[in-house]
Amino acid sequence: MSSEIHKIRRNEIRKKQNFYNAEVISFPDNKNFFISKKPKVNSISHWKITDSSNKDQLKAIYGICFIFCTLIIMGIYSSLI
Repeated sequence: MSSEIHKIRRNEIRKKQNFYNAEVISFPDNKNFFISKKPKVNSISHWKITDSSNKDQLKAIYGICFIFCTLIIMGIYSSLI
């Protein structure tokens, strides 16, 4: 039992020594970022939910409205009966 503990401690010490002997990697300082002088602006002045690229968002809005309407109808029905 004690020999197993000594083996575990030796492995931990070796791992720590390897950690302390690690070298720091230096990254280059020259960063070339492309910055556009003229940003692209969409010619559309407003956002349309019925646009063909927004089909999933339109379905989500229809689903949320459907749930709210059904909850309101069920609430009215349960309060009247």
